[in-house]
Amino acid sequence: MSRSRAVVRGLGATVALALATGSSARAQESEPLAQVHGFGTSSFGKTDQNEYSVGDPEGSYDHGEMSFVVLAHPMDRLSVSTNAALEQSEDGFEAELDYAFAEWRFSDRFRLRAGRVKQPFGLYTEIFDVGTLRPFVTLPEGIYGPAGFVAEGFDGLSLTGRLHGGDRWAFAYDVYGGSIQFGESQARLEEGEEGGLEEAAERVRNLIGARLNAETPVTGLVVGVSGYTGQEDESRHSAAALHLEYLGGAWSVRTELAHVTEDEDVSANAFYVEVARRFGHWQVAVRHDRSDGSEEEDSPPSPDTLRRHRDTSVGLNYWFAPHFVIKVSGHRVDGNRFAHAADEDLPTPRTNMVVVGAQFSF
Repeated sequence: MSRSRAVVRGLGATVALALATGSSARAQESEPLAQVHGFGTSSFGKTDQNEYSVGDPEGSYDHGEMSFVVLAHPMDRLSVSTNAALEQSEDGFEAELDYAFAEWRFSDRFRLRAGRVKQPFGLYTEIFDVGTLRPFVTLPEGIYGPAGFVAEGFDGLSLTGRLHGGDRWAFAYDVYGGSIQFGESQARLEEGEEGGLEEAAERVRNLIGARLNAETPVTGLVVGVSGYTGQEDESRHSAAALHLEYLGGAWSVRTELAHVTEDEDVSANAFYVEVARRFGHWQVAVRHDRSDGSEEEDSPPSPDTLRRHRDTSVGLNYWFAPHFVIKVSGHRVDGNRFAHAADEDLPTPRTNMVVVGAQFSF
C-alpha cells in the first residue's frame, strides 16, 4: 500500500485517495463524473504570555478553516482537482485557492500533473488542512509553520508514479518544476524596517524538486527523502528532508528531519517526532518539535532565544467517527522563533498554550 493510500485510510473518497490510487472507478467519457468533498477545522487557542500558533493571551477563536475539494473525471485518463478554502482571521473569512490541477494518467507508473499542484515534500504537504489525518489540531511549526520550508502548492508541472520492487518493496516518486509563493502561514517572518514582524518576500522561481518514498515490506512503514531548489530574488532557496512514517493498527508514528537555506547566511534546521495511540474512540498523542535558525550577517546581534524553537506537546482526542474528532492539547514552548510578544515588549522565552478544536471531513 502506498504512503498516500495509507494516510487517507478512513477518510474515504477524498481527493488524496482518488489521486493516489489512480481512481479505479472511472467515469465514462460521455458521462463525466464529479465529486465534492471537504474538510474543516474550528479551534480555540490560549497562551499564558506570547502569541503562538493558533493561540494568544486573550484566547483566539480566529483560526478556523473550511476547504472544498472538487474532483472530476471528464475522460478515462483525465482527472481535474481543485481545492478552494475559506480561512478565518481577525478580519473575517478570506478565500484562497490552494491548488487546481489536471492529471493525465498514462499508467500507475507515470502520471503528468499541470497547474497549481500540491507540493510533494515530506509527509504533510499534500494533506495540509485535513485534520482527520493527524493527531493534533496543528502541524509541527518547525517545518510546516512560518519557516519558509514548504508551501501548500506550486505552479508548474510534475511527474508522479509508483514502481513495484521485489520482496514486497515499492517506490513512489515525484519530480516537479515551476515556482512557489509561500502563503501567510508558511512564509518566514523577519523584523520590519519600522519594527514588528512581517513576511519575508518569498517567491521561489525556476524551481526543481523531487520526492522518493520507499514502501517497505513492513506493512504501514514508509521512509523517504525530498528536496527542492530555486531562485529567490538574487539568492538561492533550497530545502531537503528525510522522513519516516508508520501507520499500523492503533499506532501512528511520524518523524521528519529537514534543512532549509535561503541564501548564504540564512538557514534553519528542523526536526519533530510524533507518536499517537488509539484506545477505541480515544487517542493519546505526544510530539516534540524543534527548530534552530541562523543569525543573519548584516543584522545586529540578537538573543539566541529568537532563533530557537522547542515545542513539547501532549494531546487527548475523542473520535466520534473517522470523519469527526474533538482534540485537546497542551504545548510547552521554549524559544521565540515562532512565539512572539502580543505587543511591542520583548517576548518571554517560555510559552504555554492550550488548544481545543474540532476537525471533520466528508
